[in-house]
Parts: sequence; structure tokens; C-alpha cells
Amino acid sequence: MNYLKVLVLSTALALTACASTLVPYVPQTPREAPEKAVERILHEQATDAPVERVSVSKAFFEYAEPTTTERRLMVLRDTIQHPVQRVYYRSIENVRMYLKRGAWSVVIEAKGGREVATVSPASEADAKLLVDALEALRKP
Repeated sequence: MNYLKVLVLSTALALTACASTLVPYVPQTPREAPEKAVERILHEQATDAPVERVSVSKAFFEYAEPTTTERRLMVLRDTIQHPVQRVYYRSIENVRMYLKRGAWSVVIEAKGGREVATVSPASEADAKLLVDALEALRKP
């Protein structure tokens, strides 16, 4: 019986340790031009492979994330280009910040709660600035 309790508690602890924590944040006026902030933060994401083809306009932003694969038999790395991800500001309903084990992420949701993009800013300041910039750009 004690073994079962330990198993249930350890499973619950492991699941909560893997979860991201929603960080409440009230958007402010961006401290730099919103388009430039979005472009810089997309380029400087804290990911293994840098994003490519970032484009920011008054109506939308778009980017492509390459995927790197490794072949086990040869020392060779292949980069595969993903299709471009385009997000229109007018379709954004929510922009949320999350923290998971020291890594920041900003989740962008369209109307209806559908997740359209996740960005991994390099710092808390960049995460807040991205939220600020996207909120400023989505307002008519």
C-alpha cells in the first residue's frame, strides 16, 4: 500500500515539474518600435537553430524555423526548411508568457484559443517586450 502512495506522489510531482507556469503580465507601451522589437526577438530566440527569413510588416509577422537532423552513420547535418509561419496581428486574441525551468516562452493564440505560434525569447525582458509589441500591433 505504501508503495502505491509513493508511486502516485512521485508521478504527480514529476508531472508538475514538467509543466510550464503562466506568468501574469499586464502589457505596457513598448520601449522600442514594435515592428523592430518583434523582428529582433524572433531572430534572437533561445533555440538550437536560428530562425530564418523573418519578415515584419504593419499587418503581420512571418518566419521559418529550420530543423537540423543528424545521420548516425555519417557525420553529416542536414537542414530542412519549414514552411513560413505567418501570424496576422488582427487574428491574435491572446498573448501569454510562460516560464519553465528558467526558459521563457510566449504563446500566441488566435481567436477561438488556437495556438498559432510559440516564441522562445532569450530573457524575461524580451518576453515582456514581445508581449508589449504584439499588443501594440494588434490594436487598430
